[in-house]
Amino acid sequence: MNHHPSTWKTRLAVALVPCLLGQASAALIVYDGFDYPTGPIAGVGTWTNGGLGEVASPGLSYVDSSFSQLATTGNRLDSDLVDNTSFASFRELGQSYSTVGQTIYISFLARIDENVEGPRNRFAGVSLMGSGTEHYFMGAGGGSGTWAIDNKTSIGNSSVGVTNVAFLVYRLDFTVGGPSSGTTSLFINPNLSDIPAVADVTIANGD
Repeated sequence: MNHHPSTWKTRLAVALVPCLLGQASAALIVYDGFDYPTGPIAGVGTWTNGGLGEVASPGLSYVDSSFSQLATTGNRLDSDLVDNTSFASFRELGQSYSTVGQTIYISFLARIDENVEGPRNRFAGVSLMGSGTEHYFMGAGGGSGTWAIDNKTSIGNSSVGVTNVAFLVYRLDFTVGGPSSGTTSLFINPNLSDIPAVADVTIANGD
């Protein structure tokens, strides 16, 4: 989970899941509802290097256009930063996962609270790391003030602003070529019963 330098306050609640609720054929890789006592995130559960991040209450929630509510537990990750500061918190997934010919879903709830400077140049989101290298960044991409995908080769920005709570679902489709093949798609605030036919953003993988 990465936050890049700027003056902003962001609230993130993260749940990493392999599929939307309407598709039950995949296995759960990891879920984290920040169901921890309020206070600094560093050293809580398997989280390390918490910096300025704190567990805060209550957590974020989401109701889709059909009035179905996303099942969540726990609290949220909160940060309140000043000029030219940043932090990154890390947790292990427990094991490595093959990407060859696989489809992986990652979803979380997120919001950036607007301050006097506005949200346009703010970064906040979730990164996938391997051997100390960032391979994917998912969240507020900075510059556009919208939710985005960054696979370190190309960036795809949506048209949806970051100041309201959003349910962000990222689908990573890998072909036999592994992590440098296939596409990554972002679905913003989808209905919980199925996967939309068209994503808000899709970019080619190339990292």
